[in-house]
Order: sequence, then C-alpha cells, then structure tokens
Amino acid sequence: MNRHSKVLGRLAADDTPSVLQPAGVAAPGFIAPLKLRRLMAQDPALDLLDVRTPDEFAEVRVPRARNFPLGSLLAGKLLADKAVDRRRPIYLICQADDRSKIAAEKFLTAGHPSPFVVAGGTLAWIAASLPVNRGSGKHP
Repeated sequence: MNRHSKVLGRLAADDTPSVLQPAGVAAPGFIAPLKLRRLMAQDPALDLLDVRTPDEFAEVRVPRARNFPLGSLLAGKLLADKAVDRRRPIYLICQADDRSKIAAEKFLTAGHPSPFVVAGGTLAWIAASLPVNRGSGKHP
C-alpha cells in the first residue's frame, strides 16, 4: 500500500471526527465519508454539492450530489435563490477536498453558518467502498 492509499484509507475511516474546526472561529467543518453516508441514509433532504468540473462529475459521483463547479459557484446567489437552505448544513465534495475547502469558505462568506467538507473527497469516498454513479452525470 502506498502513502497515498494509506492517507485515503485514514480519511475514509469511520473513526475520523465528524467535525474538525477551531472553537469560536468561523471555519468549515469536515466529515468522514462513512459518517456522511450514514447521514444521507437518515436524511433524504441532505444537501451534497459536488464542486468538480462537469466532466469529472459525469465520470464518477456520489449518489444524490448536485454539480455546482467551483469556477462558477456563486454561493450568495444559491442562498438568495433558496437553491441551498442556510438553515441546514451543506456538504461539499470534490476530488480530494481542496476545492471543497474553497467552496466552503465561499458559503461562509455568503452567510451560510454550517458548510462541511467531505474529508478526502471523492477519492476517499471510493476508497471506503461507498456507492458511486458513473457516466452521464448532468449539471442541474
């Protein structure tokens, strides 16, 4: 097992805390893929945004994720248009979690109080053997 696989395995593990953020500081939280999967099973209205490109999204994606590419993400408009409910947590996923962190900061800046980054992104989701959809993903 290479170093990259070990890191992804750790990020996908169920023992990763569901929320990692400094106390008293507005910062996005982090959630492990297995914990998010459990929440998705309990909450059919859970909002998961995939901020990768449309091509990446079409190739492989987490079921129920909606694609809003980071390059064109207007968090304030999504909140104003009520496409995202600011009263509920929002979960953000990308390939590894770098773009999701940027998207979470955009939502914090726009006034959303609880954006969560999926730790390790789609790679960690797949490493945890969680279900994915492949092919023909469509942008909303």
